[in-house]
Amino acid sequence: LVALAPTAAIAALDNPWPGLGRWLYLGLPGLLLLAWLATRRLPARARLALAAAAAVVFAAAAERSIATWRDDEALYQAMVDETPDDAWAWRALGTVRLAQSRDADAADCFHRAAHFDRTQEIHAAYALEAFAWARLGRCAEAEAQFRAHPETPALKTEDFDAVETACRARMAKPLTTTTRRVKSTHANGETGADTSTKR
Repeated sequence: LVALAPTAAIAALDNPWPGLGRWLYLGLPGLLLLAWLATRRLPARARLALAAAAAVVFAAAAERSIATWRDDEALYQAMVDETPDDAWAWRALGTVRLAQSRDADAADCFHRAAHFDRTQEIHAAYALEAFAWARLGRCAEAEAQFRAHPETPALKTEDFDAVETACRARMAKPLTTTTRRVKSTHANGETGADTSTKR
């Protein structure tokens, strides 16, 4: 019965998210014991047939779930697909995409998380969105948003400061000679100026 407790708790939820399915395996030993007690008076052949049928059903369900459980991104994507107003799911998906350096996608996820969140965790969504903005070069917006919210365990101030400093350094980096030449040529072409030195 103790082994079945996690399964029973998950089954009782109105909208269990896909990730909880992985925990159903915790109840498997108890479920097998319960099945054995319920069928022990049946003939051996009947019990074998029932076991084979259960194994087929279990294998098919597991195969269907592999696509969702194969990695964190697939899991959290499935979660936001099924519960698109779940702030935690959007923030989790954004964290995965941030780790993949998909900063624009991550910022969008954190923005959605902030939109749906009605708890103190909303500050984490705003902080992480600001972090993604800083990596995208939106330095001023990132700093303004990050400073407007209290510090959160999701992102330390020193970590944001480091990426924000790097953002401003990139923006302030002087143009190289090649870049200046390209920009100058482009500008001359737009204005119709003749760059020829011939007289």
